[in-house]
Amino acid sequence: MCKKNAHYIIDDFGIVDNEQQIKNTPNSKIIEKVKGWLLSKMKPSSKRSSFSSYWLKHQAETDMGIYVSNGVMIMALLKLGYRIYRVADSKNCYVYGVLNETA
Repeated sequence: MCKKNAHYIIDDFGIVDNEQQIKNTPNSKIIEKVKGWLLSKMKPSSKRSSFSSYWLKHQAETDMGIYVSNGVMIMALLKLGYRIYRVADSKNCYVYGVLNETA
């Protein structure tokens, strides 16, 4: 079961079910860096992709050479207007987006 177009609560590790589960908040400076990376690598789509926020975070880490948390990736996606689709009982989500052909 997945939740689509819902209000999400996000900590540094990803999506949580309630505010009591928040351990750390995503780093705003890294969110801004990841937004720049996302702008160069993908674009929004009306169809859900086959890749997750967790996969994307690893791609960003490889390209950028810094640690990127799952929560940072999700926040960057949301701030750029991407729709996400939560994987049930998981901190991860799928993204409505496509990778650029040159990415």
